[in-house]
Formats: sequence, C-alpha cells, structure tokens
Amino acid sequence: IENGVNMQHFLTIPRLEELYNTRLGPPNTLHLLVRDVKKSNLPPDYHISLIDIGLVLEYLMGGAYRCNYTRKNFR
Repeated sequence: IENGVNMQHFLTIPRLEELYNTRLGPPNTLHLLVRDVKKSNLPPDYHISLIDIGLVLEYLMGGAYRCNYTRKNFR
C-alpha cells in the first residue's frame, strides 16, 4: 500500500484462494471449520474456495451475517 500496491489488483480471487490453501506456516483450524460447515470429511487435496470461506464466516457469526462470498451474484 505504501509502495503503490493496489489491494484490489493484488488480492485477486485466485490469489486469495492460494493463500487460504497454502501448506506453509503453522497448522490452523480452517480445514476443520470447512469440514464442520460442509458436514462431511474433506479429501486431503481439497481446495478451499472463497465460497467455503464465506460459509465459515457465516457459521462463526451464528447466522447474523451474510457474507458476499456466498451471495448468488458472487458465485
């Protein structure tokens, strides 16, 4: 941002999904949350999408929030 980076151009949908699916760094609970929201086991190579992220956000907010990622016009 300070060096002229435009976040809308940098954080594209594919780049955001790549960041959510990275195997680097400490393990986190995102995969477990997606599994809980989908109510099924995920294959080891499952690719988390922004729609999955939206479902997790709505799940964590207890239905009090509607994420843009889950809206029909986003899909």
